[in-house]
Amino acid sequence: MADEPFPFPNEIYPANWFCRLDPRDLFDHPERPLEVDLGCGDGTFLVQMARAFPERNFIGMERLLGRCRKVWRKSERNGVMANTKILRVDSNYGVKWMLPEKAVSRLHFLCPDPWPKKKHANRRQMCRLDFLQSIHNLLITGGELLF
Repeated sequence: MADEPFPFPNEIYPANWFCRLDPRDLFDHPERPLEVDLGCGDGTFLVQMARAFPERNFIGMERLLGRCRKVWRKSERNGVMANTKILRVDSNYGVKWMLPEKAVSRLHFLCPDPWPKKKHANRRQMCRLDFLQSIHNLLITGGELLF
């Protein structure tokens, strides 16, 4: 895969990983509603949403490089490069420190790791108040969390 560009054309690769992103720097039309897909996997849902709603902007967050490559390729094949961006970062860090506050209209968190063992309870994101507070801080008034 050495012939693939770095970063990918629709990959968010911030100059400063310690500052919040600004939608005005990410999209040609930053005034459009912003949706985020946490743990977007191979990008199937993200790309389908971007195709169905070209009047919205979408950010897919995924920490695995191979999955980000798949999202990039699907975005390119489906013609949604303009309204789809990929952020390769752990969702905990991205939600708490990188995504713009009071800018997300809809946040999709569809397939979180269940961490079923009792000793892993502290890793269950939706059971952690700090994670939920960070999500709340991202959402605009009337924004939605789809879990």
